[in-house]
Amino acid sequence: MGRTLPTPPVINNQERRPFWISLKNGLITGASNNDPSGIVTFAQIGAITNLALGWLLLLLTPLVINIEEMSARVGEVTQIGVNKLIRQIYGIWLAVTVAALIFITNVVTLGANVSAMAEIAAWYIPLPWQVLAILFVAIFMWILFRGNYKIISRYLLFASGLLIFYVLTLLYADIDWINLSFAMPKVGMGLIAAAAVALVGNMLPPYLIFWQATEEIEEHKRIRDIPRESLGVIMGFVYSAVIALAIILLASEVIGNGELLENSNQLAIMLTPLAGKWAFHLFAIALIGSGFLGIPILASSAAYVGAEAFNLPEGWHASRKKTKIFFSILAGTLLMGAVTMLFSIPAVQLLFYTQVLNGFLVPILIITLLLIANNSELMRNHKNNLLNNIAGVALLIITITADIFLLINLF
Repeated sequence: MGRTLPTPPVINNQERRPFWISLKNGLITGASNNDPSGIVTFAQIGAITNLALGWLLLLLTPLVINIEEMSARVGEVTQIGVNKLIRQIYGIWLAVTVAALIFITNVVTLGANVSAMAEIAAWYIPLPWQVLAILFVAIFMWILFRGNYKIISRYLLFASGLLIFYVLTLLYADIDWINLSFAMPKVGMGLIAAAAVALVGNMLPPYLIFWQATEEIEEHKRIRDIPRESLGVIMGFVYSAVIALAIILLASEVIGNGELLENSNQLAIMLTPLAGKWAFHLFAIALIGSGFLGIPILASSAAYVGAEAFNLPEGWHASRKKTKIFFSILAGTLLMGAVTMLFSIPAVQLLFYTQVLNGFLVPILIITLLLIANNSELMRNHKNNLLNNIAGVALLIITITADIFLLINLF
């Protein structure tokens, strides 16, 4: 190691922002867990395991909140992105490796997200889903290249609100609340293990560890903002967990047969007998809206992590001339995501297995973030406390255990 640590910036005394704005970053980050990949993953988990893994989701929620609060605190204290810190402390090769892995997983997830959105949109627009997918990519390209961060963040906050339609769908449903099924369907242990790892990978997708710190830096949040930002993270991930439980419950009641879904239309159509004719439309609006929340974050986080790995200017706040690489990675993520749609892998299954891949990457990033957040020279009086570390290590143990469980059942 032996590297010179970056010097934390001097904190100024800017006026505090309105309370709801202070909560925005955490709300966006938490809600982005429920992009199309999250929706499909939770639906697959409900279809495969009924409510049998609900306990794991409830257990993971506070532990994930702890990790995201840690990332936000690192951004606020250092005003340096997490991957740039990895480069400065642990070397360029680790930073580049992390950036490459994030880029690959984000590209595949983005492509599958757009495919799922296009499949649903094809029910309303008489065009092939492939054409609609290209149109969606063009829209995202326009949004990200025309806007600044302030505009984009407000748009993301609006998109996160659309997820409430899943709870409304649940209210429409004719569910026997007394006799909910918590029993595991008769499925192979390998599929159950994959569902557990996918749940971990979706609750804490690797890019969110970087994105939370990035949000704080883009909005110039400082040490004094830590309490409010922490509250925003809590609210965002509790909101995310409520939406996730609603989706798992709906899939359990509608499908619950221990089999993987083949396409996003399958769940939407099967909701109709349970929740009435409006269920399909509510589900469709929420899924498409969630894509408008998650896809910009997938593309942007890949660009931030990649630019940070090479210590290059990044973000919407900097000059476009200086951030050519940042915007090139942004465009490349969107375009390569579009290319993945040419393969014949069903979007919903691809989304599920990308979350499984995320589940194997998460432990490496948890360890790295724990080391950074415990660095007293870097974090000064704002390094992790004992509870932060206990919760972080607990999540690390759970993720590694789930990964090992899956590997054992695969071979």
